[in-house]
Amino acid sequence: MASLCAAVGRIALSSATNALNVVGQPAIAIDRFGFVLDVNYGAEALFDADVRVTDRRLVVGDAHAKGCLEKMVDQLRVSSDLATLSCDQIVIRRGAKGPIILQILPVHGCARTPFLGARALLTLTAVEARQGPKTTLLSRIFGLTPAEARLASIIAEGLSLERAAEELEVSKATVRNQIRAIFAKTATHRQGELIAVLSQLGFVSRLQD
Repeated sequence: MASLCAAVGRIALSSATNALNVVGQPAIAIDRFGFVLDVNYGAEALFDADVRVTDRRLVVGDAHAKGCLEKMVDQLRVSSDLATLSCDQIVIRRGAKGPIILQILPVHGCARTPFLGARALLTLTAVEARQGPKTTLLSRIFGLTPAEARLASIIAEGLSLERAAEELEVSKATVRNQIRAIFAKTATHRQGELIAVLSQLGFVSRLQD
């Protein structure tokens, strides 16, 4: 009976991740302890030295993202099965490639048992490393200052705030103040949201070149 239940659970879980794969959404299912239960083909295609599964754990090379993942797993571990999870998107930086935006989708307690105890589905969205949108376009659409538009364009390419400060030759404090202003003007709250918005504008700007 136990083997039958496990087999049914595996089918149910794979069906969920495969359904996301059909619509082009890479996904990973994890349990409350952070162990990987299932990975769809879309997610496997994104794995490299910076993002991979090792010993049933999602491993990332980005130190900041690693810390965010550990906090997320800690929250999963101590929260009740019916608790609402408040997990922000996690931006995973990758060497020469564009970043990956990780979104945490909690699995409701009622569905957890048939899904082999899956506590959350992690969806991965790869942002292509490409030239950011024109600063003039950003200024017109969002009312950014020239300095804010230059920073937003750099962020759209997937660079961290520290790297942006180096490229713009300004202090980290200046960049932090500018990013807060950019968030307010673009109605975003995190870098992941901002990158998602600006990556779409990158395509628009190329059409206007």
